[in-house]
Amino acid sequence: MNFSPKDFRQTLGCYGTGVAVITLANEEGADSGVTINSFASVSLDPPLILFSMANTSNITPLFTESKKFVVNVLAHDQEKIAMSFARPSSANWSEIHFSRGENGCAKLSGSLAFLECTVESIFPGGDHRILIGRVEQIDAGVSADPLLFYRGCFGTHVKNISINEALLKDESFNFIDHVWA
Repeated sequence: MNFSPKDFRQTLGCYGTGVAVITLANEEGADSGVTINSFASVSLDPPLILFSMANTSNITPLFTESKKFVVNVLAHDQEKIAMSFARPSSANWSEIHFSRGENGCAKLSGSLAFLECTVESIFPGGDHRILIGRVEQIDAGVSADPLLFYRGCFGTHVKNISINEALLKDESFNFIDHVWA
């Protein structure tokens, strides 16, 4: 290996990602949450998602205890929420507006989407744990631009209207078929 962990992290930062907060409640009902940008779909049938958590995170053990969580996909104006949960133990829940999902976990107000999940599997992955969740319920949130993370900074995307309009007019092009085929 001819690169440092810092170089590797900076290289990975060139890949823009969405930002989400995973929320869960422990056996006593106390809420916890953590900001992630390592979220991805795994399977449509059954509906599975994944994300990774540092082995050293104080919230990682809660997933083996709780087994239920919500993925809150953040909107562009929720940077403060993302920062609140970047260090899970420092989040002030009295300042967080949320409702309860069917699984009892927090659904953060103002989010783009909510995926209520149960823990399907947890795998070792170097200095992280890879969590696979089975999606039990989905809900749409607000209609807004997403919060993105790129090269260590938050932002949102720039819409290329001319390309998007051209794709929408081309009835033979189906992005979903190309991605999921």
